[in-house]
Amino acid sequence: MFKRRRSYYTSYRGRRSSSGKKLFIGIAALLLLVAVVGIFLLSDTLVFSADGFWFSFREPKAEDTDPAPVQQDDKPEDFNIVIDGRTVEPDEPPVATSPVFPETLGVSDNITSLLRNGYGESLADAAIAAGCNTLCFTVKDTDGVSLIPVTSSYSSQGSQADNAQQIKDALEALKAEKDIYLAARVSAMCDMLAPRAHNAGAVRVNSGATWLDKYNRRWLNAYSDVASEYVCDMVAACAASGFDVVILDHLCFPVEGRIDLITYGAADNAAARQQAVTRVLEAAAETAKLEDVSLAVVLENEVSDGVSGQDAASMAPYCQTIYYLGAEDTPYEAALAEALNGTDCHVGRIDSNAVFTAPAKGVSLITGRLQ
Repeated sequence: MFKRRRSYYTSYRGRRSSSGKKLFIGIAALLLLVAVVGIFLLSDTLVFSADGFWFSFREPKAEDTDPAPVQQDDKPEDFNIVIDGRTVEPDEPPVATSPVFPETLGVSDNITSLLRNGYGESLADAAIAAGCNTLCFTVKDTDGVSLIPVTSSYSSQGSQADNAQQIKDALEALKAEKDIYLAARVSAMCDMLAPRAHNAGAVRVNSGATWLDKYNRRWLNAYSDVASEYVCDMVAACAASGFDVVILDHLCFPVEGRIDLITYGAADNAAARQQAVTRVLEAAAETAKLEDVSLAVVLENEVSDGVSGQDAASMAPYCQTIYYLGAEDTPYEAALAEALNGTDCHVGRIDSNAVFTAPAKGVSLITGRLQ
């Protein structure tokens, strides 16, 4: 087998002198030492920039000197922020606030009457003369039809009245002419149209069919996202039409009819229902803060009820007023006042059959008639 012969240059290396190598290493070490000492001594004059680094031997100006960092214990004195009269620490996150209204002293009327020339102004004058500070109108009843313009992905065909824009214009004109609050009543969960259009958010029976109450009305399921988002959309619509207060009717689970046929899921119980109702109200309150309106709720049944899911004490932080329906009931009113004790939420009563007379201080009242 042919074996390649190694050449002379690969087989013989000869002797090499190490003196040159040692000299080179010594010079390199000396230069490195000088560089390290120079950087240490001149570190205050070494400047880094986008073009590299260079040395500056001028004295730094006052504006070139970075101020000493403020330590945690060195916070400037008397540095406070005041929001709506409340002192807030500098590192405290801002808190959104809703407008604060006095007790609602109001009379309700048909909102379509505002389309009659001069009716709104005359109604406001009569209400103010009687001691009222609020006009109350239903803008969405249990039929599901909104009488003001509303933008929502959960709206359905026929869910907005043909004259909704004209009503909004009349509300804005009234607001511009008269110094009086406007309150909108909105049926939150009881709605004939939205549950049919969005079955996933409807109260249903085991078969999947939409459940109907004793009045053959459909309901949105308070556990669903549909319910929460649609209520928020209605709050925003009321604000856009000039209302100051939004009163939510039927913000609850249904309590009348064959409620034993309803299926909500395995997690359904009294505590879960109260959490669901409060969660919807909390979302609506966030929208109300953004839109600069206030919220109120009408009790469907008891002051605290595991069937409806309403609990006055839990809802109070999000409400201007919590109302009960009907004629004056001192025991009921007393129980509601006890539940709201220590909160900023007012006790209220709505009596559509009564003539307005000023109630005791601290109580809100909306009636169906003036003198």
